[in-house]
Amino acid sequence: MDAAIKKLQKDPNDYESREVLKSSYKYAVEQYEDQIRIVSNSSSETKYDQAFEQYIQLQNLYEKIRRYPSIAQFIKPVDYSSQVESSREKAYTAHIEKGNKWMEGEDRRSYREAYYEFKNALRYKTNDFDTRKKLEDAYDAAVVKVMLVPMDAINNNYYYSNSSYQVRNFQDALLRNLNNNSSSEFIKYFTEWSTESKRIEPDEIVELRMGRMNIGQPYDQNTSRQVSKEVVVKERVYSKDSVVKEYGKVYATITTIKRTLVSDVDMYVTTKEPKGKTLWSDNLRSEHQWKTEFATYTGDERALSESDKTLLNKNDYKTPKEEDITNDLLTKLQNDVTYKLRNYYNRYQ
Repeated sequence: MDAAIKKLQKDPNDYESREVLKSSYKYAVEQYEDQIRIVSNSSSETKYDQAFEQYIQLQNLYEKIRRYPSIAQFIKPVDYSSQVESSREKAYTAHIEKGNKWMEGEDRRSYREAYYEFKNALRYKTNDFDTRKKLEDAYDAAVVKVMLVPMDAINNNYYYSNSSYQVRNFQDALLRNLNNNSSSEFIKYFTEWSTESKRIEPDEIVELRMGRMNIGQPYDQNTSRQVSKEVVVKERVYSKDSVVKEYGKVYATITTIKRTLVSDVDMYVTTKEPKGKTLWSDNLRSEHQWKTEFATYTGDERALSESDKTLLNKNDYKTPKEEDITNDLLTKLQNDVTYKLRNYYNRYQ
């Protein structure tokens, strides 16, 4: 069809292109109208949606040909705008009626289905105020509102008082991760402050209690070995062409230090009903491990091999700062808590 239109733009009297365009348009219209008759007589729940899409395609054909008056004169395309609006109204009404029916239910699954129906209805009347209000009401009834209690409120003798900003960052990042990467749009996580300020009644409460964080001390494991090498220990020069070298063994003792530092922290996660009944709990553990290896020696440096010297020159054995260890432990905990809570709340999908 498009090829025929291009040819007729260049030569409006091209008989062959005219006939091709006429037959192509007639065939397309028949196909779309056949589909409309089929779906209209079916029992499909989406028959009004399907009919609307077919009328949109028919109207698109009309608009395409109408852009070229000389072509429209002999094609005489049909304007389906009234059918488009009529099918739009039917599809909209069908979704509204199904949504209202689902709202008569008394469980979240029913409200969730109602939400989807109202959302589909808005495709046909995007700015309809009443429909948008129905959508908001359905979502509010379907969503599970989860409140995260601040750790400070549970563990008042918090060990990390000097790193309270790290705790706040932990909780803020956890909340962002849970909301931004939730497995369901019907789970929303809130802080205690936001539930109070917005007067939100939480359906469940998540308590996070951190056990004592153990920042380890460096532990050294030393091993020693003796190395030796034959080297020139003396040279006697009798003349320019006469040099006598004396060889002997030199020795050195290399001490290798394997330094390790292990730190860990526990976190207890509990979900409860607002009245206090425990629904689920878990204990998570995060560990930070740091290892390095370096060496010292005594004796004659000439006894050392190149690999020995490489190990001796290694200087990256400074232990990490406590702040960095804490950040690593909390980041791992955050990922673990996020994973566990997502899995737990998957049951609402």
